[in-house]
Amino acid sequence: MGKNPWIAALLNFLTYGGGYLYSRIRMRLGAGLLLVFLVMSIETVVSPGEHFSNPFGTHMFSMTALSLVLAYDVFRCLRQ
Repeated sequence: MGKNPWIAALLNFLTYGGGYLYSRIRMRLGAGLLLVFLVMSIETVVSPGEHFSNPFGTHMFSMTALSLVLAYDVFRCLRQ
């Protein structure tokens, strides 16, 4: 049974690389992206003042764009 592309897309949108690990495609990329996501999350928790004082300093738009691109990519890969 194949993996659900909608679940993979949601996982890639919510956690960078999660959809790749779920679908078992591009495992190295998925692991690397998930590591980046974890480091960014820890950084946000450790120094929250820096992120809240300047919301655009957190790269909100670029991170959302990256999430959308990753979600689309894993969805497209599973639909082929």
